[in-house]
Amino acid sequence: MTLNSDSGPWPDVATARTFLSGLIRSPAGQPANVAVAALARWLLRHELGPLAYERWQEQWPELAQRLRADWYAATAENQLHQENLAQIGAVCDRRQLPVVLLKGSALAQTVYPDPACRPMSDIDLWVAPERMDEVVAFMPSLGFVNREKVERPTPLQALSGGEIAFYRPDWRQGLVELHWSPVGGWWQYHTADLDVAGMWQRRVPLTAAADQAPFVFQLDPEDTIIQLAVHIAVNHQFSATLLRSLADIGLTAVSRPVNWQLLADRAKRWRVGTAVYLTLTLTDQLFDLPACAPARRHLQPGRLRARLLNRLINPHKALNRADLRSGLGRHLLLLLLVDRPRDMVRLIGRTLWPTAEWRKARYGRPTSFPRHLWYLLRNRQI
Repeated sequence: MTLNSDSGPWPDVATARTFLSGLIRSPAGQPANVAVAALARWLLRHELGPLAYERWQEQWPELAQRLRADWYAATAENQLHQENLAQIGAVCDRRQLPVVLLKGSALAQTVYPDPACRPMSDIDLWVAPERMDEVVAFMPSLGFVNREKVERPTPLQALSGGEIAFYRPDWRQGLVELHWSPVGGWWQYHTADLDVAGMWQRRVPLTAAADQAPFVFQLDPEDTIIQLAVHIAVNHQFSATLLRSLADIGLTAVSRPVNWQLLADRAKRWRVGTAVYLTLTLTDQLFDLPACAPARRHLQPGRLRARLLNRLINPHKALNRADLRSGLGRHLLLLLLVDRPRDMVRLIGRTLWPTAEWRKARYGRPTSFPRHLWYLLRNRQI
C-alpha cells in the first residue's frame, strides 16, 4: 500500500483503531495489508514515531528500524527540556514556589512508558498569578530571554489567562511558557466559566517521592483530561499534532484513575462540555476508550450540532491531518463548540468590538474603538 500527503495508510477507521489502541495499551498484533514504509512515514508525520517504536521494537523489528532515528532524536530533545526544567524546578524548590506542569511536560514523565515517547516543543508551567513576577524575574538568571510579540503584549496575555514565552538564545528549542491559567485564551475568557482556583487546589505532586521536586505538581486526572480536551478543540482546532494529543488523553485514561462522571459534571458546569464531548468522542473512535462513555452521554450536544461538528472533524479527517486553523471552518468550529447560544453572541460581539480593558491591555494605553479599527485596517488584519 502506498501513502501520499493526502491519504492515510489504512482504508478504514476500524483497522486504524486497532493499531492506535495498541499504542496506549500494548500491541494486539500487526495490522494486515499495511506497507511498513507507508506506516512509518504516517507515524512520523503525526509525531507518533517514538511511541510506536517503544511499543513495537520487539514485536515488529522492521517497523521499529524505520522509527529508531526519531526515537533517538526525541530522547535527545526531551533530555534538553528536562535539563531546563530541572534548573527551573531547583529555583522553585529553594523559593518554595509551587508550579504545575501542563501537557507534554507532565505527561512524558507520568503516563508515557518512557519520556522519549512524548516529543515536546516546549515546557508549559502554570504559575500562581501572584507569583508570576517572581518567576519572570529569575528566568534571565537561568539564561532565558523573554521575546514579547507586539500583537500579544504581556498585559493582554495576563487578561486572557495566556502565557509569557521565554527562549534560550543558544538553543532554538529552549522554549518555556509560563501560564497564568491552565486553560487560557479569548474563547475561554468570553464563553466558559472555568474553576481555575479549584484546579489549583486539586493539584497533585508530579512524583510519588516527596523529596524529588516537592514544589512541582500536575493537575488531577479529571482536570488533566478537561485541560487537554479544551486545548485540542479550542486552541488547536483539532489540527497539527491531533493524534498525538488524543494519545495524551488515551494514556492518561488508562494510566490514572479517572472519575468520568465527575469529569463530565465539571465540564458541563464550566461550559466546556461540547469541546470535551467532541474530543472524547474522537479519542474513543480512534483509540478505543469505552470507559469515557458515561461522560460522553452526559455531555452530548443536540443532534444538529453534533452532525455539524462531525462534518467539520471526524475520524477520517483526523487520520489524514485535516487542518481547520484557517478559513471559515475554524470560525464555525469555535462557534459550534460554545455550550450556550447566548455565549456565541458574546464571543462574536467581543471579537468584533473588544472592551476598553482589552484595548488598553493591547495598546498599552486607553484606546478608542475607532483608533483600534484603524490599526486593524492599516495592518490588514480585517
